[in-house]
Amino acid sequence: LHETAMLAGLLFSLIPTLNRIFSVFELLGHTSLKAFNSHLPSTWEANRFWFGVLQSMADVVLEPHRVRAYVALMIGVYLLMCLDGPRASLLQEGFNMRETAAIGFFGSKGIGRVERLLWRIRLPVYLLIRLAVTSGFTLDPDNPDVHLTS
Repeated sequence: LHETAMLAGLLFSLIPTLNRIFSVFELLGHTSLKAFNSHLPSTWEANRFWFGVLQSMADVVLEPHRVRAYVALMIGVYLLMCLDGPRASLLQEGFNMRETAAIGFFGSKGIGRVERLLWRIRLPVYLLIRLAVTSGFTLDPDNPDVHLTS
């Protein structure tokens, strides 16, 4: 049980490292594609257009901020799929947690109704909090009755 919990902590603490790994692959791939395209052999001159199209697509898809967004999206979607929090079957099966280990870890075999409700309403609550916070972005702090226009 302790090893499973430590593995979970280790994996979740490696999320920023995963982001950096994808950024390095993006940088290497993007740079090597630019170098290849700039030093294209003369026998491949007829294909320069297609290599230019490939380079343009890479410029759009492999921008550093987009690669970081892709990684964040992958992690965020995975965590959102875990609707029941740490008791989600996706996490328990991912960490190969047996029923006895789950009882030892959580204190009970199944999830209670209140706990399930609280885990499942967290996303709408987060969205409401975000709505409340971002609605103040268009207000003048000195005069809340005046809305700022862009």
